[in-house]
Amino acid sequence: MSYAEAVPVLAEATSVGTGTAIDLHRVHSDHAGQFVFEATSAGEHDEIQAGLEGSLDGVNWYGLVLFFSAGEGHPGMPFVSSVGPLVVTTGRPARYLRGRVYSLVGTASVSLIVASRA
Repeated sequence: MSYAEAVPVLAEATSVGTGTAIDLHRVHSDHAGQFVFEATSAGEHDEIQAGLEGSLDGVNWYGLVLFFSAGEGHPGMPFVSSVGPLVVTTGRPARYLRGRVYSLVGTASVSLIVASRA
């Protein structure tokens, strides 16, 4: 079975909190996500901890994927614009998905696009 159309769950988030929850209309057990980080100026020390959360009922949420990106000042991790790796979780059922920014240092923003399959 193929993945459904990709949907944004975080759009250039610049503060700690959750994105808009999406309803997949049925339970899916495999989820793939692409994080995109944007820093507003070079030379800043930006760090972002963000993740993808799932829920079976739209009320009780649990973590599916946690991603951390460190900006300049960390060896090998400079960025002004960076597309993070594709992250995949399997065997974690969820009907609802949302993105969450857990922490953000500096002037960066983060976006997250996800696709799921049953």
